Amino acid sequence: KEVEIDDSFKKLNLFQQYKEFYLKVFNRFQQFFYRQKMKEIIEPVKHDVNLIIELIKKNIKISKTFIHENDSLSFNVLTSLSQDNKIYGVVIVRGFLTQESKEAALISFNLFNLYLIIVFFMFLLSIIFTRSIIRPIKTLSFLARAEQDKFNPPLNTLNYPIRKDEIGGLSHDIKNMSKALKSRINELEKFTADVTHELKNPLASIKASNELLVENKIKPVNKKLLFSNIIKDIDRMNRLISDISEYTRTQIEVEKQIFDEFNLIEFIKDLKLSFEQNDKKIKILLDFNNLEIKIQANMDKLAQVFINLIENAISFSPQQSSILIQQIQKDDQVIIYIADQGCGVNEKLKDKIFERFYTDRQNKDEHHTGLGLSISKTIMESLGGSLELSNKILDRYNGACFKLGLPIKA
Repeated sequence: KEVEIDDSFKKLNLFQQYKEFYLKVFNRFQQFFYRQKMKEIIEPVKHDVNLIIELIKKNIKISKTFIHENDSLSFNVLTSLSQDNKIYGVVIVRGFLTQESKEAALISFNLFNLYLIIVFFMFLLSIIFTRSIIRPIKTLSFLARAEQDKFNPPLNTLNYPIRKDEIGGLSHDIKNMSKALKSRINELEKFTADVTHELKNPLASIKASNELLVENKIKPVNKKLLFSNIIKDIDRMNRLISDISEYTRTQIEVEKQIFDEFNLIEFIKDLKLSFEQNDKKIKILLDFNNLEIKIQANMDKLAQVFINLIENAISFSPQQSSILIQQIQKDDQVIIYIADQGCGVNEKLKDKIFERFYTDRQNKDEHHTGLGLSISKTIMESLGGSLELSNKILDRYNGACFKLGLPIKA
């Protein structure tokens, strides 16, 4: 028989063997918990004679649970057969407690398998989600290292991950940050080259004049001319250094500026009062369509733009002429035109005049270094607006006409 049992077990497939093993383990645990729960009422097995003697002595019904040598439990009930207080016999009812619940074991088996299946799918999903997150992060890490790698040549095209989730947003931000940083580096290189070029000219002139003075082979009249040129070059260098300092300070401040809400019309009217008295007796006229236009901007920086443009217009305008400041509203934007009666600017130079240190008008003022318009354009772009040379010709104002655009507060 033992051989037959083993052979039948071997015939079970893997799942059936697993099921039989689980049911056995479950029943063992179930027995353990049953006994823990009933340990206060379980007694070692007693012989029936001892039970009968105890019943006769107490003359009451006895109910006891015994544990046998094979660890089985039995429930025993003893009652006497008596009449007129005389005991004629004893009835013993004994039943073995079934500790195995096949139905409960099967339910537990099914729930356990369901739990394993859920855990398995959760594990697979976690791997998929982890790979979908870690892989693009690794890609971003590689791209960041490639951007700052100083030993290998920079890659022409870096393919940042394009996604519509948070990873895609991070990729887009890193790409824009890298582009902005490269732009700043290129801007710094160009600015350094421009500053070096602008400072070399007066320095070279001063050096040449000093060499001539050291040789002392020139006439006194020419010496005065050389001294005069040296003073002009030194003044120009001072102006360059001041404007360069203002330019760099503006570049930093536009990143940290705080916006205020104010009425642009009243703002321009207040600025106009500071230009009422000027050496050329130039009048500043206003042509506004609205009495109130609310904008959000940095008031100090916007004032710097208007001051630069008005001073620029005054310096290039003839005596006793006028400057017109006109306002129109277009959709959700306010447009400001500042036009003078000077000689104007060639249309071909509409972009070049905003380059640093560029001053190429016929009646240019030697006290200007060419940084004013570049600073003004930078400020306007930081305010979400625009500044450009307009080809619009206003009545009686055929000179330069600058167009400013600012968003109106909703």
